[in-house]
Amino acid sequence: MRFGSLVHALLENADLPDEIGAARIAARFDPLPDAGIQEAALSAARAVHELPEAPTLFGPSSRGEVPLRGTLIDSTGAKRAVSGSIDRLVILPEEIWVIDFKTNTSAPDPARLADDMPDYVAQMALYQALLAAMMPDRPVCCGLVWTAKPRLDWLPESALAEARQALGLALPS
Repeated sequence: MRFGSLVHALLENADLPDEIGAARIAARFDPLPDAGIQEAALSAARAVHELPEAPTLFGPSSRGEVPLRGTLIDSTGAKRAVSGSIDRLVILPEEIWVIDFKTNTSAPDPARLADDMPDYVAQMALYQALLAAMMPDRPVCCGLVWTAKPRLDWLPESALAEARQALGLALPS
């Protein structure tokens, strides 16, 4: 748990800290993660910064740990409060990226994400629906960055639509 929290903290800002900066971030945790956890977390964060998408993920159009709150109307007409924190939000002229960092010890088969990780897909479907209502002028693309691999898996719109349907939600038209 401390490993995952530390990786998220290291990836919160666009610039990856060096060892001293990483130790300062780790010092905020109680109890303090041991040196092995700190080293592994910094290594995982460095690997994410080496992804081909990293210049966009951590570029000037991106923000880390963005709070998201709002209300969606479900298929019964009931209001549903949604709140969460987007690990990385990228607002591009042509689309919006919603990225969630996953620090699982392994990365699942990308073709089986919806089946193997339905809670993750549902979480991203909620974020997508809320952001699409707030910014209807461009598509909202959702992806999971697996730090164990590392890789970015874009969630297919079909999987997100299926999750929204299971939740009784639809994207605004």
